[in-house]
Formats: sequence, C-alpha cells, structure tokens
Amino acid sequence: MKKHFLVLLLLLFSFTMLFAAGSSEAEKEDDGILIAVSINYYNNFHKVFYAAIEEYAEENNIELMMVDAQGDAEKQVTDVENLLAAEPDAFILLPVDSNALGVSVNEIKAEGIPLVESSTPTVNENFDVFVGANDNIIARSQGEYIANYLDENPDVNLKAGYLRILLGSPLDKARYEGLIEYLDPYIKDGRFEIIADADGLATGDYSSSLKSAEDWMQAFPEMNAIVGQNDGTAVAAMQAVIAADRAGEVLIIGVDGEDPAISAIKEGNMSMTCLMQPNVWGKTAIETAVGLIEGKTYEKKFNLIPPLIITKENANHVSNFQYNE
Repeated sequence: MKKHFLVLLLLLFSFTMLFAAGSSEAEKEDDGILIAVSINYYNNFHKVFYAAIEEYAEENNIELMMVDAQGDAEKQVTDVENLLAAEPDAFILLPVDSNALGVSVNEIKAEGIPLVESSTPTVNENFDVFVGANDNIIARSQGEYIANYLDENPDVNLKAGYLRILLGSPLDKARYEGLIEYLDPYIKDGRFEIIADADGLATGDYSSSLKSAEDWMQAFPEMNAIVGQNDGTAVAAMQAVIAADRAGEVLIIGVDGEDPAISAIKEGNMSMTCLMQPNVWGKTAIETAVGLIEGKTYEKKFNLIPPLIITKENANHVSNFQYNE
C-alpha cells in the first residue's frame, strides 16, 4: 500500500513540475517583445527596409506584425486599428499621407505605445522619433555634389534645367528649397543658375520629363546640367540628352539610388544620385523602437540619416538600394 502511495506522490510531483515548466514557458512568450509595422507601400525600397527589421528581430527574439497599406490612407488607418488590437509593445509607422495618418498617431499614443515613424513624418508630431531623411536634406546632398563639381572646375558655370515632381507639392517645395539654400553662394556668384524648369510628372509618368528635356536641348544649347527631383525624372532627361548627341556634356543629377540610375552612372551617362540606404533606416528604426520600450530617451526627435552621394567612383558598390564595401 505504501509503495502504491509513493508512486502516486511521484506522479503528482512530476505532473506539477511539468505544469510549472509549461507555465514558465507561456510567461516567457507573454513577456516577449511584439512590434507592429505599418508600411505605406511595400515596394523594392521598403522590401529592403523591412528585411533589415526582420534580421534584427530574428537576432533579438522579437515578434513582428507587418501590414502593407498599398498606398491607401484609409486602409492604413484601419490597419493601425487592427494592429493595436494585438497590443504591440511598439509601433513603426510609414505614413501613406502625412495629414491623414495624424489620427492614427493619436490612437497609438493614447495606448501609451512608443511610436517610431519613417519615410515621411506625419504633421501630427505626437510620435516619439522619426528615422530617415527629409526632402530638404536629400536636396542638400544634390547641392553638395554640385558645389564640389564647381569647386573642382573653377572655369565652369552651370546653366541648369530643373525637373520637379508634382509642382507645388510639399516634396517639390522642400527639395527645391534645399537645393537653392545649399547653393546660395554659387548662385550669387553666377556659378549656378536654373534657366528652365518643368513639372516632370505633369502627365503622371516620366514622359513629361523626357519631353521637357528634349525641348531644352533645342531651346537652350548653353544648358549643361539637368537636376531631377528623383531618379525617374533624371533618367528620362538622360535619354533626351543622349538622343541629342550631348552625352558627357550635360551633368545629369538625380536622387533615390534606383537601379536604372546606378546602371546609367556606371555607363557614364548620368552624373550622380543619392542613396537613401533603406537597410540603415530599417535597422535604426527597430533599434530605436526597442530603446523606447526599454525607457531610453532620445534628445533628437528627428534622426536624419544623410543620403550617400553615388558617382561613377563608387557606383559598383551599390546594389538593390544598399551600399556594400
């Protein structure tokens, strides 16, 4: 009888230990970090951005929930609400619309959840930290390249065509103003002048950029530079310059680090672009989110990561929006 009783006690003890171990494991899972990510549009650029987040999360045992808003602001507002239902520990938001997503910022912060924004900051500055580059600093990188070129070529003055994106938009205004501010000394000295500009997306694609550059090649034989507000406008202009048999005579300047621009730079048909480094953005965004979860404070609300200037000298190091040594 005693023997049966001892066996029963051992079985009960073993069951209790197994139950305790199971509870401990469940608590571990409950205590893990969950980060929600809402991306404005999951394109090749943001694929690299999110891959960096995934890599960091895997290395640090962090759970992720990601939703693609597909360029729809209303969908993104709903996406945020659905992600909040999962009670994430932090939120990374890439807004479709800087105005429309202001309501989502308030919803996230009302739950006391740390919020990191990237790509474009919302006008509602209730977020904790923005990680990325703003349009002004992007344009200043273009200005830096032009200034260096003029310093290295003191006998050259640049007469430029300027291709905008959505005339009058916040992006257009910020990128134009950033360029002009940086080059102000050279403008005053007559070293740099915009002699023609156009909306490079007036038709909704880059055919406007191509048509404008074609016209400029006829109307302004003195034009020796074309600055595009992105790589699409610059590559379109490059095609017009090549067709006019002026390749090598006209500086073609873009921004974004897209593959067609990188290829054109390698071939010597385009002068420069700026690489935005989405992998650096992604890693920095999730590191910042984790820091906020742990109670870290950040003196700078805007962590602006300057683009890398890409020319023929370093274009071979660029692939899929990433710079590899």
